[in-house]
Amino acid sequence: MNEQVTRLSQLQAARLSQLQGALEEVRALSLHQGKLLESCGTVRHSREHLLPRNARPTELGRANWLVSHLEAHLSKLISLHSVPPPVHVEGEKAKPLKKGYRSQVIPVFVQDKNEDGDETEQRKEVYIVSHPSRERIEGRVVLEWSDSCGSYGMGGPGFFGFKLGKTDEHPEEWLIMTLWGANQWLEVNGRWLAAKEERHDVQLPLTHGNDWDELSPIIIGEPVRRFESFKTKSKLVVGEITLLIHEDPHRRPGGKDRDHNLILHSLYPNDDLRKAWVVSNVSWISC
Repeated sequence: MNEQVTRLSQLQAARLSQLQGALEEVRALSLHQGKLLESCGTVRHSREHLLPRNARPTELGRANWLVSHLEAHLSKLISLHSVPPPVHVEGEKAKPLKKGYRSQVIPVFVQDKNEDGDETEQRKEVYIVSHPSRERIEGRVVLEWSDSCGSYGMGGPGFFGFKLGKTDEHPEEWLIMTLWGANQWLEVNGRWLAAKEERHDVQLPLTHGNDWDELSPIIIGEPVRRFESFKTKSKLVVGEITLLIHEDPHRRPGGKDRDHNLILHSLYPNDDLRKAWVVSNVSWISC
């Protein structure tokens, strides 16, 4: 029994030393992105091999908690300090991504009547505040985020939203960007928040469905420090990161048409991003 405990302690010491070394390398912030990712890989590898399978549950839980904590810290540092420069696509003309629409800003509403003309439960419980003020947003903590806000009945438009903590004046609410596929309009510290897989050879985005999420570790639990929106650009500063919709459509990933021509996310002349932000007590607002 003593031999097993000794071996367990030696394994823990060796792995934790390796983790701490990787963490110190990242903290130095003087490494290239590949080295940073290698360090993060060390953490993830160590998670699997930190303890033998017959380790006691209490020891296993304690060690896994420590590895998770270090891994989250690494992911945050990688996102903050190894961001690739903004991508500019040269020689391509920006076009509206969604043909047939007169606006990229999708109107939202509360569905107040059903097919029988009766008042719906949504009308009784849901509210939407258009063009919210900075005072309503700034200072509130981000509790979660979603890139699948909104509903048109048979599916969703892919609005992007943040669930904000309650205040003395307001309950928990969602701050929602009502652009179609809004996550592909946003950049985080100069890095695409999301992009179609066909564009990943240009730049890997911060999130990609269920495959990876480098946004949550750097935004959940952080306060909104600044919220501002203008006709053709928007900025949201949360904690130490800046989420931006840039005026230049060439900063956005876009996608390819059937002829493999690049089509970028661009606003129509009458679009106004100030109208694209809404606040609601639910994320499934109708459009």
